[in-house]
Amino acid sequence: MQVFIMRHGDAALDAASDSVRPLTVCGCDESRQMATWLKGQKSGY
Repeated sequence: MQVFIMRHGDAALDAASDSVRPLTVCGCDESRQMATWLKGQKSGY
């Protein structure tokens, strides 16, 4: 079994709370790149 732990991409600093921080453009790109990489991994399902 493989377990992948992933954080969200880079997020803006100026928000009332962590849960409402939007991703930056860089953070969106990072998340897309990770999604592409994860899609290529063999899940065994």
